[in-house]
Amino acid sequence: MRRAVLFGFVLVAACSDAGTLSDQGPELALEATSLSFGAVPLGATKRIRISIENSGRQTLEIRELILAAPFAVEISATSLAPGATGRLDVAFAPEQVDEVIGSLQVLTNASAEPTRVTLRGSGVQAELRGLPSEVDFGAVRLQE
Repeated sequence: MRRAVLFGFVLVAACSDAGTLSDQGPELALEATSLSFGAVPLGATKRIRISIENSGRQTLEIRELILAAPFAVEISATSLAPGATGRLDVAFAPEQVDEVIGSLQVLTNASAEPTRVTLRGSGVQAELRGLPSEVDFGAVRLQE
C-alpha cells in the first residue's frame, strides 16, 4: 500500500513599501507647488506654464480645476495616459493695486483630496515711460 505524502508550503510576500497597492493607479505629478507672478501692471496679464504628468499606471482623469479671479487656468488635456505629460497655463490679471494670494485646486481620480498649487501676484499701477523724456524741435516753421 502506498501512502501519499503531501508537503505544504506557505509563501509569504512582504511589501517593503506601504504604498505599493496605490502605485498601480494613476498618479499626479506637478512641476511646481507654488507660482509667483511678481508685480503685474493693472490691465496686463502674466502667464506661467507648468507641466502636469501621470506617473502612475492607469489613465489620469482631471475632473475639475478650481481657482478664483484674478487668476485663470487653461489645461491642454483632461485625460493623461500613463507616462504622458500635459500642461497647465495659469494666468494672473490683477484688477486692483494689491498683493493677491490664491490657490489652484486640481481634482483627479488619483486622490480623494485635491492637489493644491499656491498662487501669488501683485497688482501695480502701470507706468508709461519714454526715452528721452523731453524732445526739443527747436524753432519750427509751418509752411503755408
